[in-house]
Amino acid sequence: MRGVNLFLSLLAVLSAGISVALFSLIGGNTRALKRENENLHAMLERAREDRSEALAERDEARARAEAIEAEIREYKARNVTLEARNRQLSREVLAAREQIEALQRVDAARDRELAELRQQLIDATALAGTTPAQDELSEKLAAYEARIADLEAELEALRADKQTDALAGVPPDLTGSVLEVGPKSAFVVLDIGAQDGAVPTLEMNLRRGSRVIARIRITDVYETTSVAHVLPDTVRSRIRAGDTATRS
Repeated sequence: MRGVNLFLSLLAVLSAGISVALFSLIGGNTRALKRENENLHAMLERAREDRSEALAERDEARARAEAIEAEIREYKARNVTLEARNRQLSREVLAAREQIEALQRVDAARDRELAELRQQLIDATALAGTTPAQDELSEKLAAYEARIADLEAELEALRADKQTDALAGVPPDLTGSVLEVGPKSAFVVLDIGAQDGAVPTLEMNLRRGSRVIARIRITDVYETTSVAHVLPDTVRSRIRAGDTATRS
């Protein structure tokens, strides 16, 4: 009986030891698992943050790429516009040159015709007063001269009225630049045209800095350019491309 009790006591002690050992083992594993779980959560959170940063960097890179592509498209469009503008200016300058040459030919023909008429008038005047018929011719010539003078006065008045009406719509701050200077500085091509408010007969000053170097009168106006004759008596310095044209 005593041996049985001893055996039972030993069995109880052994069971208690096993229970304590199992409890310690389970408790230790639980803490380890908890720490491992916490570590995994921390790693997962860092991975999420890294992914968010990577996505943000990707979106930023895409935005930069789109901005660069848009800028490239803008530069290409601007280049096309500038090339078209350059071609248009070249055509207008060529047309202006051709028109100026045509006007110069017309002026030369008129000068020759005027010289012939003056010579005829001189010849007729020299013969006047020698015979009644010549006296009558002299009177007719005088009447013609008076009529011509009246017509020229009327024409000048009409031109003045037309010029006043045309200049009324010109912007007071109209400013342009000389693109090209004609032979012997007889005329200049300006970078202002009808779309800017330029009109024929408009007179402007040519400036270099604050100094007025000449005065010009616009004769031909195109869409974006115009041609102006240089008034010879106003030239104070050699005209160059880049000089500024102003109304004041």
